[in-house]
Amino acid sequence: MKKILAIMMCLMLLAAASALAEETTEYSERAFRFRYPSNWTQRLDYDGSVILELPGTYSSVITFAIISDFDGGFTGNETTDRQAAENFVAAYTEEEAVAKGKHTVLNGSYDLLEYKGMYGIRAYGTWLLSGEDLVMVVLYGNDHILGIQMNGPEAIALEQELLDSVELLGGIQDLSDEGFRAWENDLVMVKYPQEYALGETETGVMFGKTDASGNVIAVRAYSFDFDYNDDMAAALAVSSLPQSANIDANPVIEEIGEYTVAVIRGELDSGTMVFYAFGRGRTGVVMIAIGDEAIGLAPEVVRRVTIK
Repeated sequence: MKKILAIMMCLMLLAAASALAEETTEYSERAFRFRYPSNWTQRLDYDGSVILELPGTYSSVITFAIISDFDGGFTGNETTDRQAAENFVAAYTEEEAVAKGKHTVLNGSYDLLEYKGMYGIRAYGTWLLSGEDLVMVVLYGNDHILGIQMNGPEAIALEQELLDSVELLGGIQDLSDEGFRAWENDLVMVKYPQEYALGETETGVMFGKTDASGNVIAVRAYSFDFDYNDDMAAALAVSSLPQSANIDANPVIEEIGEYTVAVIRGELDSGTMVFYAFGRGRTGVVMIAIGDEAIGLAPEVVRRVTIK
C-alpha cells in the first residue's frame, strides 16, 4: 500500500510540474532568461525592457538585464550599500517623474538584497498610471545588472516566482590583449581598456571610468542591406552624429589600423568629443569618445574593433 501511495504521489508531482510548465512562458535573450505566467502578454519597450501585462488591468512587470561590470555602489558592504540605496531612491521623486514623463515614484522605503550572488535594493513606491503600489528590485553582480519592477498587487505577488526563474547568461570575457577586455555581439567585437567599466544600452555598448572624470567611450554597430565601402565613411559619420551634439559635422578622413575612418572633433557641454565612423562588408560602426583620457585611448579601441 505504501508503495502504491508513493507512486501516486510521484505521479501527482509530475502532473503538477507539467501543469506549471504549461502555465508559464520563457523569455530569453543574450543577458538573461526567466519564466512568467502565460496569461500575461509580453512586449518590448523602446529602451529594450521587457514589459509583461495582465490583460484588462494596470498590473504590469517591467524587467531588463544587461551585461555590465558597473557595480552601482552595491557590493555587499552594508555601509556603502545603504548610501547607494539612499541615492537611488532619491532619484525617483514625483517631481522627477513628471518632469521626465515617467510613472515610477519611490517613497523612500527600501530593503537591501543579496540574491544569486548579486547585491542591490528592493524599493517601494507608487505606479502613477494606476495609483497602485509598486515594488522595484535592482541587483548588481555576476557581470550583470538586473531590474524587475512590479506594478499592482497581481504583479507584486509574482516577485519571488520571477526572481527564482531568472538565469543569468553570458558575461564579460577575460582579458584579450594586455590592458584590454573584449565585448562582442552579432556584428562586432570591441576590445576596451580594462580600467573602464562596461554597460550595454539599447543601441550599443558604453565603456566609462568609474571615477568622476567623465571619460566615456560608446560604440554602436549598424547592419546595412547594401555593401559598405570606404567612400561612405564621411556620410556615415554625418548621418550618425547625435543631433544633440550641436557640432558642425565636417569629417576628416584618417587611416587607423586597418580601417579608413571619418573623424569629427568638437566640444560638448560635458567636454571635448571625438566621433569616428567606419565599416566593412554590410556593417557600419560609429564610436564617440568624451574626455581627454578617453580620446587618447580611442584610436587603440578602433584598431581593436573586429567586424564580423
